[in-house]
Amino acid sequence: TDADTTYATLTARSLGRDLVIIARARTVDSKNKLVRAGATRAVNPQLIGGRRMASFALHADVAEFLDGVMHSDAVDHEFEQVRVPPESPFAGKRLADIEMFREMHVPVLAIRAPQHGEFLTNPPRATVIEPGATLILLASSEQIAAVHEAAGTTP
Repeated sequence: TDADTTYATLTARSLGRDLVIIARARTVDSKNKLVRAGATRAVNPQLIGGRRMASFALHADVAEFLDGVMHSDAVDHEFEQVRVPPESPFAGKRLADIEMFREMHVPVLAIRAPQHGEFLTNPPRATVIEPGATLILLASSEQIAAVHEAAGTTP
């Protein structure tokens, strides 16, 4: 039940502030309560399943592409997030000024502002990467490794 999940979340959170807690919500209303109880994120599997079914009905090719990228070993590309630390060579630079995004054709799908801020989708090349921002990429394994190396981060 959601009450059991809330209790487990409260108990887990008391064990550590840095613990990542993903809680299962049975209702839409309980998602917010679980986050207030200390869950890092709360998910409602029924809601997610319903949305995926609707996506396959309304945008079948997009949904199949995303499903393949997220869950198939046969697809050469994958999504990756790269959190840019303050000491990174990327911090404070424009996307256009970072060679690998020009030369390697690594698409930056979005940039999330620091501290889990808003997402800027399809960021313009003039966008400055703030320290603490997260880059969302779609790239090959080799490209992802190269981005992490250039950014001074680890996958």
